[in-house]
Amino acid sequence: MFGVGALGGHVAVALAESGIESLRIIDGDILSPGNVVRHVAGHIQAGKLKVASVKVVIEDHAPWTKVDPVAPPVNPAGASEIAQLIEDADLVVDTTGNDAFVYPVSQVAEELGRPFVSGALFRGGFIGRVQRKALDTDASINNRPHSTSYLTIPPGDPESEIAEPDLGCSAPVNNAAPASVLACASLVAQMAIDVLTERFEFDDEVIDIYRPLPEAPLNRVGRYQRPVQTAA
Repeated sequence: MFGVGALGGHVAVALAESGIESLRIIDGDILSPGNVVRHVAGHIQAGKLKVASVKVVIEDHAPWTKVDPVAPPVNPAGASEIAQLIEDADLVVDTTGNDAFVYPVSQVAEELGRPFVSGALFRGGFIGRVQRKALDTDASINNRPHSTSYLTIPPGDPESEIAEPDLGCSAPVNNAAPASVLACASLVAQMAIDVLTERFEFDDEVIDIYRPLPEAPLNRVGRYQRPVQTAA
């Protein structure tokens, strides 16, 4: 699992609580006080690596899960490093929210034949999206921005999605509401378990609207229903 920040931390704990026996969590960032309002770890863990903080929470909630924390010095890692980290995995999960990383890691996972699930929040937490590439019929993640079969989430004003910089830290603090983080984390965990159990009850891409945007079809709260594709 890549990324155990606000979203990924909750996903990691939910997966462990659901019975995952082994979980490798990868993130080189430090937990800062400004993260804690959305993060699964508390203030007592501030100043520690996020992977170490999440491991503590998992050990408290799900002691049956073996956690392998990895804190690479550079994020994101290169393709060869990604391959080494996921070559023995049953599933690769990405919650970094970083498009520059999602595309290469999804490509490496596909090349190695590893199922892949990626979740992220958009537009200041108004929108949550989870993507899956596990079945042969699932489109490659890298091809979806160019496909009319998948909805492109319109970009918003970056300044409206970021609060003041975290005190004592150069990293900005996202405006996403904690409730949106929890809702999206639940969806990521559900889709990950759906893949691991090979039920495949979800579509290969799910978009939830927590607060409506001005742009249709994202202007109504609820789950976006992708139009049914009909043959010509």
